This record gives sequence, C-alpha cells and structure tokens, in this order.
Amino acid sequence: MESNQNNIKFIIHRGSHQIGGNCVELATQNTRILIDCGLPLDFEEQPKDTQEKILEDAKEWTRNCDAIFLSHYHADHYGLLNEAPKGTKVYVTKETAELMKISGVFGEDLTKHLDIHPIENTVTVKDFRVTKYDVDHSAFGACAFLFEVCGKTILYSGDIRLHGKKGILYQYLPQNVDYLFLEGTNLGRGVRQKTEKDMENEFVQQFNSNPNSSFLVWCSGQNIDRIVTLFKACIDTKRNLCVDTYTAYVLELAHQFHDKIPSVKDHSNLLVYYPSRFSTKMRNKRPDIHKYIVENSKKNPERRPTKQSVEICVCVSPQPAGFLQ
Repeated sequence: MESNQNNIKFIIHRGSHQIGGNCVELATQNTRILIDCGLPLDFEEQPKDTQEKILEDAKEWTRNCDAIFLSHYHADHYGLLNEAPKGTKVYVTKETAELMKISGVFGEDLTKHLDIHPIENTVTVKDFRVTKYDVDHSAFGACAFLFEVCGKTILYSGDIRLHGKKGILYQYLPQNVDYLFLEGTNLGRGVRQKTEKDMENEFVQQFNSNPNSSFLVWCSGQNIDRIVTLFKACIDTKRNLCVDTYTAYVLELAHQFHDKIPSVKDHSNLLVYYPSRFSTKMRNKRPDIHKYIVENSKKNPERRPTKQSVEICVCVSPQPAGFLQ
C-alpha cells in the first residue's frame, strides 16, 4: 500500500492485512525511514520460496534507509533486522536496547551488525524529527513514535493496549495529528479485555481454591506485566513464583529501570528452576550470567523448593527464537 501526500511518501510494506510482521516506510526526497521490521507470525508455516521472498523483501526495504525505528521487542516487529545492511542506524527505547542484548545471550543476535541508538526523547534524522512516547503493551519498554516532517505530524502507535497496568499512557499521546498509523488487532471485536487486576484476582481465586496444588502458568518471559501480576497473586496467597533463567535475567534487567519489578536478588519468594539441558548450555555459553543468577537465586536455603513443596507457581515460558542453539 503506497500513498504520496504533501511531499511525503507512505508505504505499508507489510501489516495492513495481517496481524504482526509490521514494516512501514516514510520517505521524502532526501530521507527514508522504516518503522519496525517484523517477521510474520506465520513465517515458519510458509513454503520455502515464500520465506525466501520475505527475506529478500526485507533486504530491499532496508537497503539505503537512513534509520529504522523499532516500537518494541517482539519478533513480529524486529525479527527481520538480520537482513538490514551492516551499520544501519536503529532507534529504540533504552529498555528495548537492553532486551535486544539478550538475543545474543540466549539465541541468535539479530542486531550485532547494526548501530543501535537508545532514544530518550527526541532525535532528528535528516528531514524527520522523531519523538517517542511510552505506551502500554506486553513488551517491556514499548513505545509509539511521532514523526514531524514537511510541516505535518504522523503518529505511529506500535502495538498499544488500554487494559494493562500502564493503559493510561495512551492519554499522553499527541492529538490532532495529520496522519495516524494505528495497531488494530482488536478493533471492531466489541469484547472487553481483561485487565491485569482482573487476572490477578482470578489467579488469587484459583490459588486459594486449590491450596494443596502447585500451578503451571504459560507466560512469555518478556511479559513483565503478567509476571508481576503472578508475583502479586503469589504474595497474596503465600506462594513462591518460580521462573526459568531466561525470565530471571529479563526481570533483572527490568528491575534496573523500575525497582518495583521483582528480582531474584531482592525477593526471597522468587525462585529459579534449572532444567538440566538448558542449564548445561547456559553454563557453557555464558558462565558469567549463569553464575550471577545461580548465586543470587540460591543464597538462602528457603529459596529452594523441596519435593514436598506445593506452594509454588511455575511460570512456563515459550523459548525465544534461536534459543541457545
């Protein structure tokens, strides 16, 4: 989808007819900007020739662009960065910049060849003045972008929600902009989304209704809000929350930005489990991080669950792409 307005070219390369895989181009005569560079959610299910076409398209879109702005650290918004030319400037929030480093620890590093710039507030890239706005999403450090160019304003929402712990942030987004690119997964569905407080209440009810049972909860290790929700529910019901090493490391990074986020170093009821195969690979590949997590999560004996323990909620996380391969 392509449009030319007021000397500004708009191209939605991908994302207008599917969920995820976003890639939008804004261009003037002198400047080309890409917003997100996402891998389609169904990439692995596609035929080989379709996959190759997706990768070739990404190479073409990122060639000679002046900068890429990433709204957050989810593969359907950053997963094709590996196709960008060496030295391409990539602007992200400081939280996203830190989370990107994890990909090189726990899997394939898609950004090691790129020029990563954490954006605090506003930057200028040739014709474009770009301001980031924090938004609520399941990805820690997600943001929207306001682009000012040729006397016009363009707002790109990224993935945004109103029902999370920081849903109120949408009220601080710029109003009366000239153009709006809006994420629309739930537009028109007419279904009330559960808030994190709703989820916390449901967890507490389940935990209290089954006091002699342990629990497994499927949750992404990057979904900080949901993990905090689980942690609060565990505190209310006198349970321990148990996470894998990847999630523990994400929490440690997030804790550096917001001290209310639990960390294995500071919270005795946050445990870490170590599957044998995973722990061996982790210890061999990054012994420094493995040692840090182990030492801080097992300082006190009461942090270690026994075979008889049932007061545990285990957060079971899907593995990141390229996980320790």
